[in-house]
Amino acid sequence: SKTYWGEDDQSQLQKLLRSMRKSAVIIGAEKLPYQVDALVAICRQEPVTKAATESAISAVKKELEGVLIAINTTVTTGSR
Repeated sequence: SKTYWGEDDQSQLQKLLRSMRKSAVIIGAEKLPYQVDALVAICRQEPVTKAATESAISAVKKELEGVLIAINTTVTTGSR
């Protein structure tokens, strides 16, 4: 038995993906906007399983965090 996203969940999911894409573009993460776009395409398919999208979202979030850590490290190291 698979758990699918409901309409209300879909709306929140779309907001999350838009936010993730904006963050990726703002910080200059080259591949991440494309990964988020791929997630959006997956989410437009019917029906969408929660497990598949949650796994993909988690992977993109980890990459975003890694880029932010790298930026922060560069900024703090460069300012010394």
